[in-house]
Amino acid sequence: SINVCDNAPQTFTASVQVPGATFQWFLGPAPITGAVNPSYTATQPGVYSVEVTIPGNSCPGKATVTVVGGTSPTVQNATLTSCYTAGNAIFNLTSAQNSISTTPGATFSYYINQADANAGNASTIAAPTTFSSAGNQTIYVLVKNGFCSKVAELLLVKAPEIIATIATPSVLTCTNSQITLNASASVYPTGSTFVWTTTGGNIVSGGSTLNPIINAPGTYTLTISNTFAGNVTCTGVANVTVT
Repeated sequence: SINVCDNAPQTFTASVQVPGATFQWFLGPAPITGAVNPSYTATQPGVYSVEVTIPGNSCPGKATVTVVGGTSPTVQNATLTSCYTAGNAIFNLTSAQNSISTTPGATFSYYINQADANAGNASTIAAPTTFSSAGNQTIYVLVKNGFCSKVAELLLVKAPEIIATIATPSVLTCTNSQITLNASASVYPTGSTFVWTTTGGNIVSGGSTLNPIINAPGTYTLTISNTFAGNVTCTGVANVTVT
């Protein structure tokens, strides 16, 4: 009995090789039309057998092999992002499972080395939900569906740092009733968005820029956001009080 994934062709050869011998291959009880050679290539699960008759002997020899079919999981490479932190970031590798495979009932094992993943050995990552990495690292994920498996690559990315910085604003007065807040010194990656909110104040315009115009005292908060691969949103927040 052998396990075969995805109907991969399997060639079987009768061990008896005698001049003048005749061969007949069967799938279950039925003879396979035209399968009269020493070898036969099976392309589906089932019970295969061969009968071999040698000259001068009317009793055939017989051997049987069972092909057990299985289906490999559908997998694709994925990226897992963690927001910036000084030093190593902590990655929950299991959170990327749906991005790697949606095959029902599939199991996942995580490896540092590709050779270990291909071999499916016991050298798995012990704590995949709290894996420490500096980012820019590839983890190899063995996805199994029964006895069939495939290996996917999971790229770990530590997002760039986001720092929201607001310069000290001028004081509102009767003659200076409108001022511009300045957050131009903020640090952020390309594609970030800016959102200003206020408690007690009033944003006249530019609420989605780094330099909004305001005309009332209060606390103003800037949130800089960016969404990275894996739909992970990282933010930087700062606030300032206008008097």
